[in-house]
Formats: sequence, C-alpha cells, structure tokens
Amino acid sequence: MIVAGWLTMAALAGTLEVSDRSEFRLRLPGLVSGRPSLDLETDPDAKLTLASSRTALIVEYNPQLVSWDMNIVGLHPVYLNRGNARAEWHDEHLRLSLNETASYGSENFASLVLPAGTAGSPPPVVVFPPTTTFLYESSVTTLEAKWTSRRWTLDASAAYQLAGGVTAADRGILPFQSGPCATLEGDYSVTRLDHLITAATASYATFAFAPNSAFSTAGVEAGLVEIDEAWRHSWSRTTSTLLRGGASEAATQGVSDTGIPESPPAHFETDPVAEASLRYDVSSRNSTGDITLDCRLAPTINPLIGLVDERIGGVLAGHYHRGLVSLRVQAAYSESVPPSRLTGVRLFYSEVAATYRLSQAVSIEIGSRTLWQEPTASAAELALAPRNAVVPIPVVQEVGFVALILKADPIRF
Repeated sequence: MIVAGWLTMAALAGTLEVSDRSEFRLRLPGLVSGRPSLDLETDPDAKLTLASSRTALIVEYNPQLVSWDMNIVGLHPVYLNRGNARAEWHDEHLRLSLNETASYGSENFASLVLPAGTAGSPPPVVVFPPTTTFLYESSVTTLEAKWTSRRWTLDASAAYQLAGGVTAADRGILPFQSGPCATLEGDYSVTRLDHLITAATASYATFAFAPNSAFSTAGVEAGLVEIDEAWRHSWSRTTSTLLRGGASEAATQGVSDTGIPESPPAHFETDPVAEASLRYDVSSRNSTGDITLDCRLAPTINPLIGLVDERIGGVLAGHYHRGLVSLRVQAAYSESVPPSRLTGVRLFYSEVAATYRLSQAVSIEIGSRTLWQEPTASAAELALAPRNAVVPIPVVQEVGFVALILKADPIRF
C-alpha cells in the first residue's frame, strides 16, 4: 500500500523554499573578563517538498555558520551541518511517517538559542553546559503512526537518539548519550469541549564521558518511564486549560544523588507528575496571537551527568502579530526538588524579540536573551561535597541581537 503510493511519482508536486537568518549579537560576559563579545551568525535554509495526494517527502538542509568573539580573536567562522529528512504516507484515518534529524560540527550554547518545542509547545529548558565551542553530533530517528476517528486520536512513536561531544575532549564539555525512547498517547473526545488524554513515555540512555572524568568507567545509565492522565477543556473559542497528573519511575546506574560515581546495582526512584496550563488565543480583524502559561512537576534526564532529576517550574510564552509587526516572549523558571541535592540546578531563562517586515522577502528582528543558572545546594553543602562530585556550573549570560531575515518566494514545479 505504502510502496504503491510512492511509485506514483508522476503525481508528485514539488516546492522549494529558501531562506536565511543572519544574527549579529553582543554577549555579556564575553571571552575576556570585563569585555563583551561580538558574534556574527548566519543560518541558511533550503527545504524541498515532494507531495502527492497521499504521500510526501521532505528534505531540508539548514547549516549554521558562526564567527564567535570576532572583536577579540578576529573572523574565524566555524560550521555546524544540520539536516532533516521526512517520508510520510496517509489515508483518511492513518498517517505513517519516518523522520531523521541530524547535525555534526562546531557547537556553542552561548547564543542561548533553544531548540524548538514539540506540537507548538514552548521550547524546553533543562540545563546549559559550559559556553565553549566544541565538536558536536546528534541524530534522532523517529517512526510514528497516528490514527484518527470521529472521537479518538491514537499516536505512537519509537525513536533512537544520540547527542553529545564527538571526541574525548569534547565529551568533557557535553557527555555523549544514546538510547531509545517511545511514546504512546490516546486522546478521546468526551464532548465537543472536553478531551481525556492518556499518555505513556519511556526512555533509556547510556552516557560516555571524557577519559579524565570520574564517570569514564562508571557505566552511567538512566531509564525513565512516565504514565499520566490529562483533561483538556475549551472554555471558549479563545481559552482552553489542561490538567495533568501521573507518576514516573526512574532507574539510574553509575551516578549517585551526590554527583559521584556509584557502583551497581541501579537505584530506583518514584516521583509524581503534575501539570496545569492555560492558553489564550487572540484573534481579531487586524491581529492574532496567543499566550500560554504552563506549570509542571516532572522528572527529566540531566544531559551533563546522566542523573534523573525531578523538576518543578513554569513557562510563560506568547506571540502577537499585527500588520507588519510581530512580537514573541518566553520566560521560564525551573528548580530541582529536593533543592538540597548536590546535583540540583535552579535556572531562569527569558527571550524577548520584535520583528518588523520590510517587504514580503525581508524582515528585521531585535531582541535579547537572558540566562541565570546556579546550583540549588547551599554554599555550606557544596563546601562539604566530595572532591570528585559533579555539580552544576553557575552561569549568568546576557545576549542582545539584531537579525536580518530573508525569505524567497517558493518555487513550485
């Protein structure tokens, strides 16, 4: 059935989209103490879509070229290859897709740019590694199936993901992690305004550290299973809420709560999951927008150490479009619980940006990003930490940026 659909190549219609975003930014603190750093980054993007009535093939290449600290070290650009390929087939009720996203090259998180969130949700903020350029690679391969009927939507996905430093030295900045993950979700429309959502997720990751790390021979592994139930209600055409509750079970091996290597067997931890969110959509004759407020208690795997960390926090995100002007804002706060853990982290992140469209093809954007990150443990507790313990690195970073966005008219064939 799927093969037959792909063989009807004559029915495919193609679209080529080309764009670029170039950003000039100022960072404080910079490479040298007391001096700001100036960076220049450009992100071209080429996206090819071939589609028929039931099939689609999407190939996208969006590399990143950055010259870091150019006011101090001169113009020395580094390159990060990024790409995505997706094949999709669907009929009236079923949609099947295979997606691959990969990157390889020089990476630095000092720009404070977050990866995109899923399903329109705000981007996640977990923890930031040291703001240093290093060789990075990542890959996520995902097989997904989605079935819809009048009342039911069933979504299942299985993926294998890997990310981290390439060489031994690079893994001293960001350890290399790899492993599978899976999601199963059922959405039942009880009424036109109410939905019950049952979800189960599972992930497993192994970690590879630098040879001089205390964890290089510890065999760090982390597994996480989460099951929850949610209720989404639409109060009006513009306002909806979601309440979620559940539980998670985590297994960690090779690292303890104090951030030191730990011999097998693995230790287990059961944590609650809770979420409450409010979304308000703005829609009028001349403007559109949305505001989302989300508060969540849930575990996450810390990518710097491989420990499952229970977090409590909230996100406020919004978008507004009126005429030629667009605004976006995000503010996020999260904190490990209990805060006395030596590996616990507390952070605040924000981004504010305004975009003005000069023409159909040209826009300019100005904005700022802020990061504040520190350990949750007190100074007295950190002073008593074992010498080989890995604790979060305090980071305070301010970024101001101006961007030029170019977007060509799509080419259809």
